[in-house]
Amino acid sequence: MNLWEYAIDGLKKNTSQPVDSIRLFFSPGRVNVLGEHIDYNGGWVMPCAIDKGIYAAVQLNNESVIRIISQSHTEPCIIPLNKEIRATDFFGWQRYPAGVAFQINRIESVKQGFDAYLVSNLPEGSGLSSSASLEALIGKIILQTSAITTISDRQLAMLCKHAENDFVGVQCGIMDQYAVIFGKKNALLMLDCENIVHEWVPFDSSPYRLLVIDTQKPRTLAGSAYNERKMQCDKALEQLQRVRSIQNLCEAELTDLQHLDDYTLIKRARHVITENKRVLFARNSLLEGKFIHLGELMYQSHASLRNDYEVSCKELDAIVDFTRHHEAGLGARMTGAGFGGCAIALVHEKGLELYKEQLQKFYFYLIGSACLIYEVQPSKGVHEFLPA
Repeated sequence: MNLWEYAIDGLKKNTSQPVDSIRLFFSPGRVNVLGEHIDYNGGWVMPCAIDKGIYAAVQLNNESVIRIISQSHTEPCIIPLNKEIRATDFFGWQRYPAGVAFQINRIESVKQGFDAYLVSNLPEGSGLSSSASLEALIGKIILQTSAITTISDRQLAMLCKHAENDFVGVQCGIMDQYAVIFGKKNALLMLDCENIVHEWVPFDSSPYRLLVIDTQKPRTLAGSAYNERKMQCDKALEQLQRVRSIQNLCEAELTDLQHLDDYTLIKRARHVITENKRVLFARNSLLEGKFIHLGELMYQSHASLRNDYEVSCKELDAIVDFTRHHEAGLGARMTGAGFGGCAIALVHEKGLELYKEQLQKFYFYLIGSACLIYEVQPSKGVHEFLPA
């Protein structure tokens, strides 16, 4: 069976309603090509939705409840629509969909219940934004099944972000949710995280392939140094605002670093400033078809994330270093928040199979475990799937 069939079969086995009108939804994961840890600092990012994600089969019910069952989790998520939705009533993965329902309900009353069965080929905790994919998926299902038309896609992205900030406790920016919702086939999203405006940059990487390499070292953002990095950036901005009129850290220049009183803050701010500039350079390189420049910017980004932002690890470094020295490798970097998860790489199609084979051997020799390699393509954002 394909993933749609698994989702439909799972719904049929787990719903008490007559199965007569199943609706299908898909929500992609995302990779960030450039612009890491920039969204909460008000700069430019360059992500894309990918053709791996979460598949959902949905059936309306008459129970005033949203019931979500995931193939990946033992416990279901049951959200009542006839009483207050409270974060303390939900645990683990349940807080993502519950938080979205809470945020939407603050604007428009959610009255239509449904049963949903989820199947995913997106590894969790790997930096491919499975959380934002889940948030956007449940948000889109609620809007479609309740016929809510007053909430735009842009508003939905913001509501999903607030759900993660408030219900889950991860102080993420807007990038992940926005990319999952606004993804476009064969294009990268160029997003201004301060003003929340975007454009699409065409992405025809031929003859290079975009790979996601999963270290299989999971990390939980809420329990990591992610929130600590945000606080450090906030502190650096506060100090710089005493001498410069800036609204976010990405507006600062390298010459401003002399005004920071702590070397750790200097390193964090230096990454933010240089990474933001790399995104702008990458946009120009892509529009001019200069993929070699993009590859070098990816290597520079990883070095900055490793040395200045200190969110890499030996597993991610091994993948990037291997790619840099492989004849088929054009560029590589960690993607996502770091501390494990995934790297991405641009690899020439002529040497692709040899690259995969040799990377697997190198990684196992160095790390002692296997990595997983996926080829991905920029994909359409979250949507209801209508079979032809």
